[in-house]
Amino acid sequence: MASIGTTSLVFGVLFFFAIGACEARVPREVAFVRTRGSHFVLHGSPFLFNGFNAYWMMNVASDPNERHKVSDVFREASASGLTICRTWAFSDGGDRALQISPGTYDERVFQGLDFVISEAKKYGIRLILSFVNNYNDFGGRPQYAQWARSAGLQVNSDDDFYTHMVLKDYYKNHIKRIVTRLNTITRIAYKDDPTIMAWELINEPRCQIDYSGRTVNGWVQEMASFVKSLDRKHLTPCLKGSKSIPVTKLEQISLVTTLLERSISLTGKSEEEQMGFMERWMSNHWDDSRTILKKPLVIAEFGKSSKDPGFSINERDLYIGNVYRDIYKFARTGGTMSGSLVWQLMAQGMDSYYDGYQIVLSQNLSTAGIISRQSHDMNALSHIITCEARVPRELAFVRTRGSHFVLHGSPFLFNGFNAYWMMKVASDPNERYKVSDVFREASAAGLTVCRTWAFSDGGDRALQISPGTYDERVFQGLDFVISEAKKYGIRLILSFVNNYNDFGGRPQYAQWAKNAGVQVNGDDDFYTHPVLKDYYKNHIKRVVTRFNTITRFVYKDDPTIMAWELMNEPRCQVDYSGRTINGWVQEMASFVKSLDRKHLVEVGMEGFYGDTMPERKQVNPGYQVGTDFISNNLIREIDFVNREK
Repeated sequence: MASIGTTSLVFGVLFFFAIGACEARVPREVAFVRTRGSHFVLHGSPFLFNGFNAYWMMNVASDPNERHKVSDVFREASASGLTICRTWAFSDGGDRALQISPGTYDERVFQGLDFVISEAKKYGIRLILSFVNNYNDFGGRPQYAQWARSAGLQVNSDDDFYTHMVLKDYYKNHIKRIVTRLNTITRIAYKDDPTIMAWELINEPRCQIDYSGRTVNGWVQEMASFVKSLDRKHLTPCLKGSKSIPVTKLEQISLVTTLLERSISLTGKSEEEQMGFMERWMSNHWDDSRTILKKPLVIAEFGKSSKDPGFSINERDLYIGNVYRDIYKFARTGGTMSGSLVWQLMAQGMDSYYDGYQIVLSQNLSTAGIISRQSHDMNALSHIITCEARVPRELAFVRTRGSHFVLHGSPFLFNGFNAYWMMKVASDPNERYKVSDVFREASAAGLTVCRTWAFSDGGDRALQISPGTYDERVFQGLDFVISEAKKYGIRLILSFVNNYNDFGGRPQYAQWAKNAGVQVNGDDDFYTHPVLKDYYKNHIKRVVTRFNTITRFVYKDDPTIMAWELMNEPRCQVDYSGRTINGWVQEMASFVKSLDRKHLVEVGMEGFYGDTMPERKQVNPGYQVGTDFISNNLIREIDFVNREK
């Protein structure tokens, strides 16, 4: 945070670099957060998070009578699902200094940091600890320069911090003192404690004498290597500046931070312009992290200050919600976005620390609700990515064993939903967010199966414009539906045709045949006429063998699809016995299986009883529809019963 109390809006970015192997078999109590490629991993699984900043913790905890404030914030943060906290492991000179002078430390303040780490562990929160400040708040680079001057050394400016041997030695000694510290409460050396997620080299480095970035780049390389010489277990952070690409590509660097200050960059801009700038800022850094840096990305600082003209809680909630929305959007694409750290949480009774950005969760309930929802969404997304990362694709199909579904060899029960409209809506790229929103909300609610249409025959936004002629835009809409379902861990039941004239259905097939000069007596000829059956088989083949332009998988090879449905609610008015539909089901189910042996097949029936069990007909609602719930589902190629309504 630049010059605490003077800025209006902050926005930071972190990048992480891999340093260790997978910990899939490491006991949870000793697991360190690692990176694998461009992702965080914990216990061998992808790790996404929602977190916060609380720079003040050590300072407050140095007074045992004030430590309850640290506990209160960790307790409220944990209850809101926050799992990472970024805080200072420095206070150089001045009031409640940790480092009173080079190499001289106040044990009471160090024990305050011990307490912060022990409380974080208690509440399941990991820490990012920063070694020094760029600014004079809590000492920082200016204090190091002043110490050197007081020792009679020639120091030209605070920027000598990056190059002067004595100042660098002061700093290295501080790093060593922190990293090798034995916690007086946990009895674990800091370098061995997985409660600490990462070390941050400096809060927001700047160098006024060298705008090229080379001076800071050399310093980062030297100091990151020094940290690694002391501690190979933790991630190593550095701050991201305008010339940061060379810095972030350093082998030793795990974390890099970028800060944007509204008071400098966005003065006089409207809320819409500010948010537009933020979205572009995030998008550009996300793209860099994927294509150039190939490291996990974290939005490290963002918030709204109550000192802004016209500030309101609603405005802050809207801003934080928008940032969270974009973070989730980038994370769900499977890219490098891994989490965020809102600036900042405080406890009640900390008025002297208030900087305008403070959020007291127990008092700011609307903001707390937004934070909690993001925590839930990021955690849910972690589980989805974990499942997809761990499960071999060839084993990911839902099967049946006797009268049960099985998935990966275990019984599979589910709660699901219908959303017939998805392909049609997704055929317009500008409307696809509606599909994403439903899948996101469904996933958050624990729904795992969705039934939807893989047909739209004739009419507006038709998939099949005429027999064998398809609109590629609509097919790409279905591609998108399948890819989004996969992203959110939801499997699909795809229906091939409708019984009714909505979206074309049997009536459209009959009309196509009539238009071609074929003698058709009625819509029920769909089940028996060779031409109509060929139209339908060709559609089945076109869908089942479709190559998804997004996932790059053929539909028949994609376990995101749970089952094919032959028809939505088949009915036959010319034969109430069920035999006509029975013959059609047998033929078409066999045809599907000839193309695809991996997926399940179901009929799509309403559940009406027929002649197989006459005594059951009394259960029907007073009329017949030409299906037989028993005989139609006894067909060998039908894998499960889907009784609608």
